[in-house]
Amino acid sequence: MSDADIDEVVRRFANTAALAEQAGFDGVQVHAAHGYLLSQFLSPLTNRREDRWGGLLENRARLLVEIIRARVAPGFGVGVVGPHSQPPRPGAGADASSSRDPARCHGRSRPADPDRRDFAGDLSRRRQSA
Repeated sequence: MSDADIDEVVRRFANTAALAEQAGFDGVQVHAAHGYLLSQFLSPLTNRREDRWGGLLENRARLLVEIIRARVAPGFGVGVVGPHSQPPRPGAGADASSSRDPARCHGRSRPADPDRRDFAGDLSRRRQSA
């Protein structure tokens, strides 16, 4: 994938989140597990890139982080289903080293905005409490 292709993926995730918000949803979940595209970027088993999208975990998580940051209105939840939420399976694009929290990849010990990440919570309850 070229940088332009990756930018298009980010744009499409952001557009989909905007459409969900316009339709009245309280949030979305980004699926970064089970060997799909985002999981493949996160895993050192499948991501063999030698550019800013590969190598260190910080680089492999860059696509997921950019998607999360691309489109989040205040109070709109973005959940992540990622490799850390299920046991690693051989060939599924996840392993122990890719199961770390992507929010930690950019030097943060926790997400900058708790509404940007919701691994299993009830988004409607989060919205009402905001």
